[in-house]
Amino acid sequence: NKAARFINLCDAFGIPLLSGRDFNDRDSASSTPVAIVNETFAERVTGRANPVGRRFRIEATPNTPEIAYEIVGLVRNSTYFHLREEPYPLVFLAVDQSALSWNGARIVIHSQSPLASTAASVTQAMKEMDPRIAVATVLSYRLLTFWLPILPGWLCFHLLDRKNYI
Repeated sequence: NKAARFINLCDAFGIPLLSGRDFNDRDSASSTPVAIVNETFAERVTGRANPVGRRFRIEATPNTPEIAYEIVGLVRNSTYFHLREEPYPLVFLAVDQSALSWNGARIVIHSQSPLASTAASVTQAMKEMDPRIAVATVLSYRLLTFWLPILPGWLCFHLLDRKNYI
């Protein structure tokens, strides 16, 4: 399913597109490598000028060649890990075009459906896109944000209680 191979970055993450375009199905391995950048990246690279149409390069490494990307979109600065972070330069690359390793890539999905059915649907869709993709695990946001931080404290409390230290 070719439509499932690209992401509508702005729709998926709710980041306003300020100029240019989002990724689309024409952004393939055989087309010009493209990128979407945030405001901070654009300011540092191009000053205050609109970056759409400009190019930047990612230097070669021992495992990847140097690649020139055309900026096709500019998005508003956003928060990506926590609400109080300062804006930093960020580049989004089309998955099908990136020579960078996607080993350990993460996918974030917002769904009203139960976790089990969502995980099964996503795993099946990924297998249809590319049978080589292995889905290692599916973690619930609730598990990561509530239970994991509480679990060590609960275990310590339980151990101290069992040994009659408290």
